[in-house]
Amino acid sequence: MAVYGKNFEFNGKSSSDFGIMLAGFEEISSIPLGLDREINRGESNVYRPRQNHFGATYASPLEFELSVIKNIEEDQNDMIFSRNDIRSIAAWLTSPLYPILFHMTDYEFDAYLEEPIDYYVTFSSIENVVVNGEIVGLTIKATCDCPFGYSQEFSKEIPANSGITITNTSDNYDGFIYPIIKINPTDNGQITISNDTEQKSITFKSKGANNAIFIDCQRLEIKDSIDSLIPLSDLGVSNPADIYFPRLLHGQNKISVKGNAKVTLTYREYRKVGAY
Repeated sequence: MAVYGKNFEFNGKSSSDFGIMLAGFEEISSIPLGLDREINRGESNVYRPRQNHFGATYASPLEFELSVIKNIEEDQNDMIFSRNDIRSIAAWLTSPLYPILFHMTDYEFDAYLEEPIDYYVTFSSIENVVVNGEIVGLTIKATCDCPFGYSQEFSKEIPANSGITITNTSDNYDGFIYPIIKINPTDNGQITISNDTEQKSITFKSKGANNAIFIDCQRLEIKDSIDSLIPLSDLGVSNPADIYFPRLLHGQNKISVKGNAKVTLTYREYRKVGAY
């Protein structure tokens, strides 16, 4: 990727915690965008030369490489990576089995003028960079969870019995953003969350004051504060087919809440900029 910072955060730690910094060993000749698409279409024949089209899907998730060296700005006598150095860095980067937030820090000059981009990645390989028989750096390959990067996290709060307008500026115009919704009820009454723009809503019965409910609209899960799934029957929902998991269309969305509960939507928007 094009390097615009010195350090990055991943899995609860920073690269600075390990005395390393981002660097480049080779001149960058191309920057991966991750936007290769496959056109889904039917067959053609002598009587039907025009194929039926069934949309387009992205061929693969975004992938990019990072290079790191010992931090040259620190007072380090030895810029060579020891076995223990590699061991601790490898444990940090390769222990997670699922994508985790990758956040670049310490942006340089003009990068501050643009929106920072985050990624959810799994580090799929680490290779040594060897000079004169000594390891002087590491090249790390990151595989993202989708073809895009992400905006910074947005959090929108809606008081009880009110509504707001949320503008979704995602770069995926025909897609949707699926937020995580936190509901803080003040009684055990009925709550309705609506996207009035889409004219759809979800209605359920709360479990009482101080019993927060979390709706993961991407994973289609409803959980409590200890991350346990809540049976739909406990929410007064008899038919699962009736559930609408709120989503944000591109552009303006009028979101309203009916009932005695404060509702918070947390989400990130897609950014089609590749590893840049």
